[in-house]
Amino acid sequence: MKILIVSALSDEVHGLDESVLITGVGKINATKALERELSKQLPDLVVNYGTAGKTTESLSVGDLYEVGKFVQRDMMVTELGFKEYETPFDATYIIENGRSDLTCGTGDSFWTPSALLPSRLPHIKSDDSVFLATGDCRWTPKNKKNFEIVDMEAYALAKVCQDHGVEFRCFKFISDGGDPDEWKENVSKGSVLFANKLKQIREEETK
Repeated sequence: MKILIVSALSDEVHGLDESVLITGVGKINATKALERELSKQLPDLVVNYGTAGKTTESLSVGDLYEVGKFVQRDMMVTELGFKEYETPFDATYIIENGRSDLTCGTGDSFWTPSALLPSRLPHIKSDDSVFLATGDCRWTPKNKKNFEIVDMEAYALAKVCQDHGVEFRCFKFISDGGDPDEWKENVSKGSVLFANKLKQIREEETK
């Protein structure tokens, strides 16, 4: 079985004794890099690994999780009559592979508490929402986090694989609570956990 491993940053897979497609950060970079690679030859399986954040206390920093559902969290045009995360005129906006019950919300932005808005964006009225500085949406209420994991590439990768008919699996390491120093300290631990998981996948496929 030919497996293509995909990650956004080389730091995330440092020490991994595997060939890895490094895409760069964000949905556009991820889409562009994977499309280019799949145009050369289709693998049997694409495995995405990367660091991620969490929106629930049920997940723990320092643990590796497999994701089974993917949404584009910064695609929010409900004012025009579309559903949450639905790309206008695109029939597929929730992608599932059945591997777990965890959902990853992919977006090119970080969450900004509304309490920070007055000083940073004085023309926007503060309320109980969270502002996302991205081109695909404007506001997302705090209580509408219908995903446990947040990243910046997984949905794009899942979408490309779906379009090409290639199986997709995704593993996310919860690296930190938003602290860059904590990310630097923990990122190498995630690659070790992923290496063990990848070994299991290869063993499963050879049975």
